Amino acid sequence: MTILPPRNFAKKRRGNGIDSPQHRTWIKTFLCVAWERGECDEFHKIECAHAKDIAPEGHGSGGKVSDLFTFPVCRTHHRASEKRERAWSAETGIDLEALIIEFGSKSPDKAIREAARLYITNRGPSPQVTTATVPRSPPSDAGPSPLSLQRQE
Repeated sequence: MTILPPRNFAKKRRGNGIDSPQHRTWIKTFLCVAWERGECDEFHKIECAHAKDIAPEGHGSGGKVSDLFTFPVCRTHHRASEKRERAWSAETGIDLEALIIEFGSKSPDKAIREAARLYITNRGPSPQVTTATVPRSPPSDAGPSPLSLQRQE
């Protein structure tokens, strides 16, 4: 009989990324960030996309980027934004960096909140990161807005 080695339950990630299942689960409770465009795949679950173009470690770091740089999207918009988040952000007119920082600063995970605070501190003041530039909630008849961090029911 072969004896198996002990299991390694430590979550390993190359790079300095934060792995937060709690934050990813929380992100999935929101509608797609592009829901106002009317192109969402409404019959599928919301996915948690990583903005590799925006994260400091970016593409080619050899590992997954921090969960701080996540945003909620439907399957259609996840495929459209994959590996080209900055370009997709410009095409759709969505300020992903501001949304990511807003999501991060309100995360239920303390490590993500701290990482968002440090990210803002390290990159200096930017008008894109202030909540004043994030669009306000749509009219009440349009439904909840992920931009105002209202959860989907």
